[in-house]
Amino acid sequence: APEFIGFLDYMQRKEISFLHVNHQYMDKKSKDPRHVADNNRAKTIQRLEDTHTEVFHFLSLPFDGSIISEVNKESLKDWKESLVDALIKEEKGFRLPKKFRKSAARKKKEIGQLLDNLHNLYFSGKSELNKIERRVLLVIFYSYLKEYFKSEYQIRIMASVCKDNKDRGNVSACIDEALFNLRLEKENDRQALYDLYLRALAPFIIKYEEI
Repeated sequence: APEFIGFLDYMQRKEISFLHVNHQYMDKKSKDPRHVADNNRAKTIQRLEDTHTEVFHFLSLPFDGSIISEVNKESLKDWKESLVDALIKEEKGFRLPKKFRKSAARKKKEIGQLLDNLHNLYFSGKSELNKIERRVLLVIFYSYLKEYFKSEYQIRIMASVCKDNKDRGNVSACIDEALFNLRLEKENDRQALYDLYLRALAPFIIKYEEI
């Protein structure tokens, strides 16, 4: 959209770094027309890294595809290793910021340690996690990856979205907000909980659709 290009032009003039976190499907293997359309939209946005090189950073964290459907296919140890490996190699829908690719292999151990730390923090280092617990760890990992890249590039503005930002993007934002409340010890704060509740209602508020 011309308005978005205008926004990025302004960011470039002001030297303000922007992180676009994509949750649209990015995997050419699927022949589903919806996935193809999602992939094409996401790739168009990703190409903005070439025109707004200094300020626009693109990160894709998939909320569909094999990374979700095969979450309990391996042992926990192997699953965590394959998850970090897919991220670093930009497989299964993952995409890294263009500037990060050269150093990605060197950062693999660091990102693997981040996942291990989250496993220990949120699940007390349990030796095995069931399907639901693995999905929870996955999306917590996504949230902390955003923080990791915000720190890496001194990001001042971030958008974490899908195409209309009511399902995948909104789920991602809800998780970020819940974790933010947890870190600030606001998990029982009435206003914080009410704000989170309203955010979760976005599919209904925006399009009168079920959640």
